[in-house]
Amino acid sequence: MVEDFDRVSYIFRDYLFNFVKLMKENYKEDLLSIILFGSVARGKWNNESDIDL
Repeated sequence: MVEDFDRVSYIFRDYLFNFVKLMKENYKEDLLSIILFGSVARGKWNNESDIDL
């Protein structure tokens, strides 16, 4: 389930979608969730921000 993905900049979306796809392929039913948090999730990132998962 993706909640409020509109806050995430298009700059990060392809990377995050590919990451989620890879995790789903590798962990299948063992994957319970992937949580994005921090400045990227809040839409308040800058050039020095990392992606917190």
